[in-house]
Parts: sequence; structure tokens; C-alpha cells
Amino acid sequence: MKVIFTGRIVRDAEVRHTTKGTAMVGFTVPDEVGYGDNKKTQWVNCSMFGKRAEGRLPEFLTKGQWVQVVGDLSINTYTTKEGENRTNLDVIVDDVKILWASKEETQTKATQTDDQTHELDDDIPF
Repeated sequence: MKVIFTGRIVRDAEVRHTTKGTAMVGFTVPDEVGYGDNKKTQWVNCSMFGKRAEGRLPEFLTKGQWVQVVGDLSINTYTTKEGENRTNLDVIVDDVKILWASKEETQTKATQTDDQTHELDDDIPF
């Protein structure tokens, strides 16, 4: 099943290699479903393989970054050691787009702008 969704990455992307040496980058994006008292968060594990995982893209897949993800969804159900049934949502990513700056980048840029504004104000002789 092909899916398209947006969200903020919950932690910095991790680059790993498969047993055959293929580069893989993994990141997680939350998806809220339901409404009101029935609202819950599902965690979508995203994986990208090959040259894109080896390039500079993983540097931009940082915590708080808004992304749009396009890929193939798989739903995996398993039983924990404690006997609880769990479900993972996994997406093999075809395309990922950086939508806009992360919260941290926005705050840093705002602080830098404020500092520059204060410096300019200091130069005004009145």
C-alpha cells in the first residue's frame, strides 16, 4: 500500500548497514489518529536504502524536522515476551521532502535575528 504523510521526526536519523553492506537510514515520524478521547499516536518507522542513505540527506533528517514521506506501508504484528500483541507500522521510503526548518533551527534563527537587531539599535545615535 502506497502512503503519503507529513510529520516531525522524533529523533535524529540513524545510518546503518545491512549484512550485505547496503546503507540504510532510519527515522521515526508520529501519526495521530482518532479524535477527542479516542485520539492516539502511532509511530511510523521509516527506512531508506542505497545511495540516498549514503549521501548528505541523513544530515537533514534531525529531531523536530518537518518532512513529507512517500513510500510503501507494511504492518507487522508480533507478540512480546510478555505475551502482548504489538503492531509496527513500517514504511520503505520512495521519497522524502524537507518541508521547513525544525523547531530548534527556527528558534536559533530567531535568536540570531534578535541579536542582530539589538546590534543595529546600538549603532543609532539617538
